[in-house]
Amino acid sequence: MATRSKTGGQAARAQAKNIASIAPAADRDTAFYLYGITQASDSAGAAVSQPGIDGSAPVKAIACDSFLCWISQVSRRGFADPLQERMEDIDWLAAAGLRHQRVVGELARQAATLPARFGTIFLSEESLRKDIKARRAELNRSFRLIAATDEWGVKIFRAPRPAVPRVATVSGADYLRRKAEEFSARKEGGSRELPARIKSFAAELKKMARAVAPGGEVSRGQADLEWQAAVLLPRKAKPRFDRAVRRFAQASNQAYRIEVTGPWPPYSFVRHGR
Repeated sequence: MATRSKTGGQAARAQAKNIASIAPAADRDTAFYLYGITQASDSAGAAVSQPGIDGSAPVKAIACDSFLCWISQVSRRGFADPLQERMEDIDWLAAAGLRHQRVVGELARQAATLPARFGTIFLSEESLRKDIKARRAELNRSFRLIAATDEWGVKIFRAPRPAVPRVATVSGADYLRRKAEEFSARKEGGSRELPARIKSFAAELKKMARAVAPGGEVSRGQADLEWQAAVLLPRKAKPRFDRAVRRFAQASNQAYRIEVTGPWPPYSFVRHGR
């Protein structure tokens, strides 16, 4: 967590100004896009310089119980209503997803942050406060879980096998037989038991982590991917984590390639109420 240079009184005044600067919704066309939630006691002086999800609206905090909900105002008709349709536009989705991620990342560098799922929209400030109040106990448990941690992504890939020359297809039967063999090989590879070396490494990570979550469905189709997980790692355990990764890489003797990404906000360890 970033060191804060402001005094307690200065930070409190800055945060109060930041919260109070949210303009009330002018009409029924206004909705609230949620990026994440922080604890008010942990967020004195926090601010977001990144633009909101629409590329222009500022990101501000709304005080909800003992939390701060970080939002930007969006148009219901221009943004919220057509959101599902626009998510089918890959270019728009990539740009909007990056803006969402940048806001969450900036927050997480300043305070422990529970990221909201991309596309979380509330139609009124009242509905946002009601949701937060209903989930107060759950949110407090989540903050205890992620305290002083970062999320790290870990993937282990098999070393690529040498290409096998293919026999030319001479008939439709040959083509179908070859496809059946390829499908069988993929199915067998996906269901086989993990090698002992990877099992041991995974168990070592589990011991040092606060929590471990399996990798997402999107990346499971990557070529030669053997194992993946998201690791919620206490920051004080990072040197131990680095040593374990180096040992695995050195012991694999080029049979495996390990890829580590992060640190990330705890995307994989937050329960979404909506």
